[in-house]
Amino acid sequence: ISWLWECRFALGKISLLTGDGGVGKSMLTCDMAARISRGICFPDGSSCPIGDVFFIAGEDGAEDTIRPRLDAAGADVVRVHLIRGPIPKGEKYASQIDLSLHTGKLDRLLERYPDSKLLIVDPIMDYLGPATNSDKATDVRRVLSQLRSLAERHQVAIAAMNHLNKQGRGLALLRTE
Repeated sequence: ISWLWECRFALGKISLLTGDGGVGKSMLTCDMAARISRGICFPDGSSCPIGDVFFIAGEDGAEDTIRPRLDAAGADVVRVHLIRGPIPKGEKYASQIDLSLHTGKLDRLLERYPDSKLLIVDPIMDYLGPATNSDKATDVRRVLSQLRSLAERHQVAIAAMNHLNKQGRGLALLRTE
């Protein structure tokens, strides 16, 4: 295994980053993006390769949340990119990214950025596509296998953000939605 961040985030793999809302998952990914954009060591002192980082993020606003966090973390924002969905013909606004349909477009994007190191999807469940039943493991695996192939092909780490269910009891591993 080749590591982006030793024993935490592997290149060519999908890592699930799960937790309750408001505990710092997005802050962690912004900090990682800043470090990767400048090649600054990770908090544990391990080396960090310099490269490009991509966000697919629907919960946090780019201008009022993600960018200020990146600025505060000292990111080279030229190397940090927000991916938006396609703009349908005749429309003003981009549609949501559907990972079940848009993996080919992500593949072409990563080809244009050969120094890509990290793709953050926040939250992953929002981008599986309307035809994907998130309660059916086979549906979710179908989409994630495409994403895994993309990660392997480009040797990019994927941080898939996820929330815990609202039950609030039991092991976090068993509360993953």
